[in-house]
Amino acid sequence: MKGYVYFLTNRAMPDLVKIGHTAGDVVDRIRQLNSTGVPAAFELFACFLVSDAPGLEKRLHELFGSCRFVGNREFFKGRASEFLRRAAKDIFDSLSDGDVLFVPGDAPKSHALDDTSVWVLRELVGFQKNTGYTIFDLESDKFSRLEIEASLARLKKIGLSIEKRSRKEDAHSLWRIRPEGVMFLVDHGLIGDHTHTYWGRRYAQ
Repeated sequence: MKGYVYFLTNRAMPDLVKIGHTAGDVVDRIRQLNSTGVPAAFELFACFLVSDAPGLEKRLHELFGSCRFVGNREFFKGRASEFLRRAAKDIFDSLSDGDVLFVPGDAPKSHALDDTSVWVLRELVGFQKNTGYTIFDLESDKFSRLEIEASLARLKKIGLSIEKRSRKEDAHSLWRIRPEGVMFLVDHGLIGDHTHTYWGRRYAQ
């Protein structure tokens, strides 16, 4: 069942993260939780629109089983950023073309990638992330095709993207982001604002 898998934090419970899913609106779900007498409001740390939300939620609960705070509750002891880092591959593998990621996160951390490489990496996590992008799909008014090609080669070299070459002479390579590339975007706070253009709305707190 399609829906959102979310990671929620709460300043009244600083060491706990709620990991759940909803088939409805994430904001509505947070409002429901905030009306249950909790001492402070839940805040959205990250959420993902996926084709099988219950299935992904189950896999994440199993992955973090040793961190579960109480029995069958959806609370896990630890840092949200660390849970997200560990869950990145499962989340990425569960996404279909057209599915969406949203990670508000914190201020971006410093990194060694140039602006073109960051732009390319963020493009690769878009609607065609599973089928892949050709060089002609990655057009920008800001960066030249030569710069984009150089960035693709660099991202491949450092293990953040993968190139699938066609056996046909007249066909172009398809480029995809690797799970490590998704982790890089998440770890450096580079994914949230970009995906708003796909989602069409901002989930304000």
